[in-house]
Amino acid sequence: MAQIAVIGGTRGVGLEFVKLALAQKCKLNVLARFPEKLDLLTAGRENLNIIKGDALSLDDVKRTVEGTDTIFLSLDTAGGGHGAQADICSVATPTIIEAAKAASVKKIVVVTSLGVAESFYEQPMVLRFFLWLFIGRALADKEIQEKQIRESGLEFIIVRPGQLLDGPPTGGKYEITKQAMVGIARGDVAEFSLKAITSQSEHWGQAVGLGGKKA
Repeated sequence: MAQIAVIGGTRGVGLEFVKLALAQKCKLNVLARFPEKLDLLTAGRENLNIIKGDALSLDDVKRTVEGTDTIFLSLDTAGGGHGAQADICSVATPTIIEAAKAASVKKIVVVTSLGVAESFYEQPMVLRFFLWLFIGRALADKEIQEKQIRESGLEFIIVRPGQLLDGPPTGGKYEITKQAMVGIARGDVAEFSLKAITSQSEHWGQAVGLGGKKA
């Protein structure tokens, strides 16, 4: 049974991941600034350990990763990279890496985005303009985060979803892609990530782009 530390598990992809992992009877340590956001979760609650704290606090992160074998990290850059949380990914990730090493946790799955790093140049020119205009700071933050993960010495999978859509898993209606505008349900990103952790994934050491299957 997988024992997973979840950082960024109270909304979006992270919350979908928590729901799926509990349904599969994984044991979770979830770091949450506002634990009440998880109050509505009932199924599998006996396997859910909520640690009240902040991803920027080394002590809080150490308590979260202790006793786990893999970290699932899904941090949102607020407002497309504007405001107080503009660099949350690149600021928090070194703390998470330090905590992982202290606890001898060797694996991490990180959700970033298509459009980060080299995948930016794989998008059409017009789309690159709008990506940089509206979420350029967020992409820059996540690019630094990806570099930190690659250089950490941890076994990693970087999951790069395209346009995120609300919703649970669609039953496998997604595929590996390089196109950022191919929408994908947050539940599908969570499902891919959980499968990577609980099975023998071929994607360790890689960045994988995800999008919904075209009709």
